[in-house]
Amino acid sequence: LVFQFLFIIALLASECFGSINENGTTAGTSKLVEKSPTENHLTFRILTEEFPPYNFTDNEKISGISTEIVREILKKVNHPDKLEVLPWMQGYNLLQEENNIILFSTTRSPMREDLFKWVGPLVPNNTVFFAKKGSGISISSMDDARKVKSIGVYKDDFGELLLKKKGFNNLNSELDNKLNVKKLAEGKIDLWIINELTGKHMARKVGLEDKIEKVYAVQKDYMYIAFSKSTPDTVIKEWQNVLDTIKADGTYAQIFSKWIMFSYSKDLKPRIKLSEKEKIWLDEHQVIRFGVDPAWPPFDFVDDKGKHQGIAADILKLLGERLGITLERQQGLSWEQVLTGAREHTLDLISICSMTLDRSKYLAFTNSFATQSYVIATRKQFRHVESLKDIIDDKVAMANGYAVVELVQNQFPDLPIQLVETPLAGLSAVATGRVDAYVGDLGVISYLIQEKNLGNLKVAGDSGLGFQTNFHLATGVRSDWPELVTILNKGLDSISQEDMKSIRQKWIPVELEHAKAKKSTLTSLWQLIAGSVVIFIALFFLIRYLMKYSKEDAIVLQYGSRRFRMLTIITLSFIVTAISFSSWFAMKHNKKEVLYDIQTNLETILKSTSERLDNWVNHQKNFIEQLGRNQELVAITEHLLAESLDSNVLKTSSTQSEAREFFDRKRDQLGEIEFFIINPEYISIASKFDSNIGHRNFIAIQRPDLIKKAFQGEAMFIPPIFPDVNSDNFPHKKIDKNTPAMFFVSPVQKADGETIAVIARSMDPADEFSKIMQFSRLGETGESYAFDRNGRLLSKSRFKDHLIQIGLLKPDQSSILNVEIRDPGGNMVEGYQSSVPRSKQPLTLMASRAIKGLSGIRTEISPGDYNKIEINMQGYRDYRGVSVFGAWLWENHLDAGLTVEIDVEDALSTYHTIRLTITIILGVTLFLFVGTTLFTLVSGEST
Repeated sequence: LVFQFLFIIALLASECFGSINENGTTAGTSKLVEKSPTENHLTFRILTEEFPPYNFTDNEKISGISTEIVREILKKVNHPDKLEVLPWMQGYNLLQEENNIILFSTTRSPMREDLFKWVGPLVPNNTVFFAKKGSGISISSMDDARKVKSIGVYKDDFGELLLKKKGFNNLNSELDNKLNVKKLAEGKIDLWIINELTGKHMARKVGLEDKIEKVYAVQKDYMYIAFSKSTPDTVIKEWQNVLDTIKADGTYAQIFSKWIMFSYSKDLKPRIKLSEKEKIWLDEHQVIRFGVDPAWPPFDFVDDKGKHQGIAADILKLLGERLGITLERQQGLSWEQVLTGAREHTLDLISICSMTLDRSKYLAFTNSFATQSYVIATRKQFRHVESLKDIIDDKVAMANGYAVVELVQNQFPDLPIQLVETPLAGLSAVATGRVDAYVGDLGVISYLIQEKNLGNLKVAGDSGLGFQTNFHLATGVRSDWPELVTILNKGLDSISQEDMKSIRQKWIPVELEHAKAKKSTLTSLWQLIAGSVVIFIALFFLIRYLMKYSKEDAIVLQYGSRRFRMLTIITLSFIVTAISFSSWFAMKHNKKEVLYDIQTNLETILKSTSERLDNWVNHQKNFIEQLGRNQELVAITEHLLAESLDSNVLKTSSTQSEAREFFDRKRDQLGEIEFFIINPEYISIASKFDSNIGHRNFIAIQRPDLIKKAFQGEAMFIPPIFPDVNSDNFPHKKIDKNTPAMFFVSPVQKADGETIAVIARSMDPADEFSKIMQFSRLGETGESYAFDRNGRLLSKSRFKDHLIQIGLLKPDQSSILNVEIRDPGGNMVEGYQSSVPRSKQPLTLMASRAIKGLSGIRTEISPGDYNKIEINMQGYRDYRGVSVFGAWLWENHLDAGLTVEIDVEDALSTYHTIRLTITIILGVTLFLFVGTTLFTLVSGEST
């Protein structure tokens, strides 16, 4: 890109100074050619196409590099500034077929040379091949490009004509070039040929700039202004002279540099004019420490890989490049810690925040570059809400430390607020029913609903906080650094509106979930109205048809008439049928919506449970890894390894006491730890308790695959197993031989990375592990649990009482590892007894599909990857034999499956209540309607 930039500058210099035009005169001394009176009044139809950044439409205005240059020429030749944007082929055909046509920007090629007349060069044209980033495609010659499966081209564009001329037959032509960038990012085509700047611009507009990369420069040439072949030469010479003049006087360079700043803003550092005082200040403050909100997308957040992302991140990156300063993010801070750092001046800058009065005491703010609007998010089935006044008695969540909390407390002091750590935590609480609503920024809520697939949530309404809701967002700078505010404002001013717009479009979703829901509701409403109109029209014509044959005898229309009675009964039957059918259709639609909400809730809870479990496992693995690198523990382990493996010797060894004292001393820091140290022969050489010391460790016996990975240098999670130890290992717990335990193991490593042993930490799966699974429950019977490859429960069951009642558990027994997820064939809670022994019963549909790999498998910890979740909304029997709906996922990195289930009866209870109520009301209404009508007919007959 640097070479490209130098090439463009060289071109400008060569064309601006001393270049020789077609008349043989220097551009700087050219004079306008005299024209005949007819030529003097010649008016052209000036055409262009959508080809950013050279010529394109922006807010219904034609803009771009070439457009501004052409407008400058039009002004000097006194021609009306009237431009038209047409599809490329339409403009190109008009240029060939009609007189007085101008088309820009047009590539001048040998095959086009004699078709038109030319003025230029207008702008450089670097034609390149783009490929999908990370595709591994390497192009070093045009022959390499012939070997790929498919190349995307713009129909009849220069790129397509060039490749066709060179004999390429692997072209995929599109009438809309924007489709090519999407197809490239999706891997549907291998290469895309296009002008380099245009390709980058198009990719940026659709948020795919980071998905593609240039892999080969095809050709470097120039684009021109093309005229109809019949255009007088004097006109061509006049335009050429004017173009040469604006190149010589600096106008051309000024236009070009303005757009180059935009086009290369992510690759180059355009100059920003700073005062000498500001330059000195920057020299003295080369590193600026800043903090971010780690969980406020799309404005500001830290992704799963620890990278700063969002609107603020992109803007700060531009500012750092343009000002030549180093912006150093202080990592691992919560939002509350960031605000504290700003108050204490341990942070110099906050990437983006609301400009509140309280914060102005310790922060100065740059010019605003974004706004926010506070709204209310609820579950889709929640009642209608228009403002905070409507949820004054409900449980409402807000993010701790955010400006909205103070604002709401001032205006609604009686509103019970439950503070959560992040917006996502608040929305998750709403999704799982722990709170009723979340109040926060519209952009953040919309982004998280889409990104985290929180499909059961909606934006219910505005907060009703008044004009204050549109808070301006800006970068906050420590109050004693006003110089930095001025400098940053100059940097912000250098970012073009187009560039700022591109950043916003990249992060803020265009279509919101609640908009989709509203659209769906409106569609259903229109369908209902249309159906009613059809029924009305049908009734109207039916009555007219029947009455047509009744006009012969006026008495026929009397109440006592047989024909009138028949007409009335037919009409009545039609009405009853229509109402019954409409009611059936409405209930069917209602059930479909209820099932969709249940499905969304199941999926949401499964995802949130999986994320919480992953985070907890990661935390425990990091903890045990750090413990394994503690050099004091390493030294103790080395001494233990030098001891005899005799059990009595190890138990009475002074080093054994040192190991236990090490963990006792760190109890306040590390908590209570039940540990094992295992040597390379898988012998337990140290433990908190004497049992198992000097013997082969039971983890190596039951899970040799996982202990082996630990010795290879990897921290591992060991799912619950039955440890072959006596109860004196756990004197503070009441356990028997059927009490399960789970473990985290990690290598004990010397400073040089050599693994000398493995440390294992024992944990009770009935504690934190099961609590994570039980954290989110749906309805009265919803349950989340984990299971192993043998179909055994790994976490506590919600239905222990049921399991004891139906004989699957003893009263003093844990459900963990003691309950197999098998289908008994009927509802055991209601008394069903299977004649098939439990061990011979098949696994439930959920367990069998998950274990056999028919559902999705997550092979590594990646919280955003939930494409393979399987959901069953037809119903299947769980391990109690109760019919349930469920969603499940196999976590390969945990060697365990996760599922969320809810009893069908419980899930559909609301629907059944509504159906019964409507059926009763409708039945009574129809009974009264039919009864009164028949009574009227009978009365008429008797008279």
